[in-house]
Amino acid sequence: NRGIALADKGHFDRAIADWSKAIEANPRYADAYYNRGFAWAKKSNYEKGASNKAIADYTKAIEIDPKFAVAYYTRGLAWGSKGDYDKAIADFNLAMARNPRYASPYVNRSSVNFALGKYDAAVADATRAVVLVHGKDSSRTGEFFGRFIELAAGLHALLCDPVERARL
Repeated sequence: NRGIALADKGHFDRAIADWSKAIEANPRYADAYYNRGFAWAKKSNYEKGASNKAIADYTKAIEIDPKFAVAYYTRGLAWGSKGDYDKAIADFNLAMARNPRYASPYVNRSSVNFALGKYDAAVADATRAVVLVHGKDSSRTGEFFGRFIELAAGLHALLCDPVERARL
C-alpha cells in the first residue's frame, strides 16, 4: 500500500498523512495505527516528540488487537529509545507471550538486559533468539552459540572484574 511505500522511501510525513486518512475511514484499523506509529518512530531520529506519537499509535493498535505481537515489540523499541527500559522489557515480554517463536523481542530484551548489567539474562535471551532462528540442532547454531558464549563470558568477566573495568 502507498503508506508503506512512502515510508520505505523516507517520506514519513506523507506516509503519516496516508495512515491518518486510513484511520479516519476506519478507526478500528489496527494496522493503520501500527504503520503510522512505525513512521513516527522513524521520524523520532530527528523530530522531538515523535517517539511519544509512535508509542500512542502502537498503544492504540494494541487496544484494537491485543494479540498484535509486533505492536508490543515495536512499542518496546520506542520505550527503549527513550531510556525507559522497564517498559521496554515489559513490552518485549508481552510480544513473546503472544508469539513465543518471535525472535526479535528476545534479541532486544537481551540488549537491554546487557545494558542493565544482567548478563546471565542477556545470554539466555540471545541464546533463545539464536535457537528460534537457526534451530537447536543446526551446526550453524552451534558455531554461533559457541562464539557468542565465549564473547559474552569474556565481556562479563571484564565488566565484573573491578581491576579490569578500571583499565577501560
